[in-house]
Amino acid sequence: MAGNTTKNVSVATMIVAVLSVSATAQDGGKDLGRILAQKIVRVGAVDAFPSYRQDLASGKWEGIFPESAEALFGAIGVKVEYVPTDWGTAAAGLQSGRFDLIGGYSATPERALAVAFTIPAARVGVGLAAIRDEKKGLAENWADINKPEVRIALVDGSATVRMVQRIVPKVTYVVVKSEDAAILELESGRVDYFAAPESSLTRYGQVRRNVRVSYPKPEIGQNSTFALRKGERDLQEWLNVSLGALIADGTIPAIRAKFLNP
Repeated sequence: MAGNTTKNVSVATMIVAVLSVSATAQDGGKDLGRILAQKIVRVGAVDAFPSYRQDLASGKWEGIFPESAEALFGAIGVKVEYVPTDWGTAAAGLQSGRFDLIGGYSATPERALAVAFTIPAARVGVGLAAIRDEKKGLAENWADINKPEVRIALVDGSATVRMVQRIVPKVTYVVVKSEDAAILELESGRVDYFAAPESSLTRYGQVRRNVRVSYPKPEIGQNSTFALRKGERDLQEWLNVSLGALIADGTIPAIRAKFLNP
């Protein structure tokens, strides 16, 4: 057993050494080289549970992407530090060097002009939450609610905004700063629906018995990825390989299930 442990440590040390040389020697590898040298990676974090949430008492971040980041970087002995941000300014935060990557950032053509993306960590559906009303059925088709009198709350800067506005352009939109603000709009009766990814809607529906969640036809969704600065090819390649391994061995699916189906 001790021999296996020694062998594993040696292999891990060799991997880090090889990555360090590669990251510093090749063009586009400065972020990975610095991360490996400093043993710290900075991850942008948005207050949007179950993707992210900070415990106010301890200051610790939890959720799908904090656990995913720690699984990724813990394997090579790198500590994760979190930098608070929001979806609307995340690209600027990456470009300015405030943090090195952010998880749960959906890949869109517009965003791809500013940042680079990893392979998808998951495919996430987009739907609607509504206050339960026995007189009003669930929205089964997007076309059924494509009317100016229908009001939908969306979070500013989220990929959901683009998708929903494209499929129901006639709707009246209320764009707010955070998911908490969007939920407040819904629960106060100021909007008819709150549009969000499946991860947010699942947890919201679990904690609020008076809420119903639906995924109208045609189904729409987004690839949930990690985003990083453009030109950081070594870091991007390492993340892609590591993410692929953690998806294949069940680690990432288990983390998602832990927070989506507690």
